[in-house]
Amino acid sequence: MLLIISEIEAYHIDALRPIFEQSLASDPDNLFVLIQQDLTNQYTLNQLITHLEHIYGTSQKIIEKQNISTQVTVILNDLDYDFKHAAKSWSTVFYTSKVNPKMIPNAYIQHISAHEMIKIESDLSDISSSKINKLPNPDTLYKEIPIVAVGGTFDHLHDGHKILLTAAIFLAKKTLIIGVTGHELLKNKKYLEYLESYDTRVGRVRELLKNVRPGFIPDVYEINDVCGPTAKIEDIDALVVSMESSKGATFVNKVRSDLGWKKLNVYTISVVGGSDPESFEDKLSSTAFREQEYLKNHPT
Repeated sequence: MLLIISEIEAYHIDALRPIFEQSLASDPDNLFVLIQQDLTNQYTLNQLITHLEHIYGTSQKIIEKQNISTQVTVILNDLDYDFKHAAKSWSTVFYTSKVNPKMIPNAYIQHISAHEMIKIESDLSDISSSKINKLPNPDTLYKEIPIVAVGGTFDHLHDGHKILLTAAIFLAKKTLIIGVTGHELLKNKKYLEYLESYDTRVGRVRELLKNVRPGFIPDVYEINDVCGPTAKIEDIDALVVSMESSKGATFVNKVRSDLGWKKLNVYTISVVGGSDPESFEDKLSSTAFREQEYLKNHPT
């Protein structure tokens, strides 16, 4: 199922809540979400981060409340979106009353019949303002940076990973380099026996990005040291990191400086679920998912 919402709705959690309650009522296996952008303004990274946080956060609460297992994925508004992939991914489209159906790119809906286009009424009156992300990132525009790098373990791929990877592929104009942590750096991970294999983690990353922006194939490398490909490939322009990993970005740039290479522009994504920006104690994490698996098998 594809759900199309307006940019203004993506800013307001109170507006998103009833939209997701309706679109998730049938418990679809997958719900893809497309944001129809305001064409009078250029779409920036910080806008995207705010929208992703609101969409993933709101939908997850409803999924938990309704006790369903729908997988939600936000896809990019791209005129070059692969219409064949769209046809394989959804057969029904929900769109809100704030969306202009004439402005929906044909690639997303050309395989959809009229009776499979379902309109959801949306009311923006009397709703409170939601948090607008104010991270210190430049107002970087869609597909502006030639070569972008991002890295992580990406174990039990969760909403925080989805936001990080979506932001990275949003920025990348030509190449996206993804470093996925290998065994050497994972020896001391908690609940190591429940960590997904390298191939499984890479497969989930590729699957996500194929949905977000099909046709754009990332370059994936195994990381077995702190810097990974950022200290092996000189021709990189930017690095996307979570707030938790920002110190690692500083180290990467020091190493690149020592090599005589240009420093990377660093773009920071907020941590999902972390109320404390210093400790990140209650952030959404793969460790928590592995702990849940451990407890299922060790009930005492």
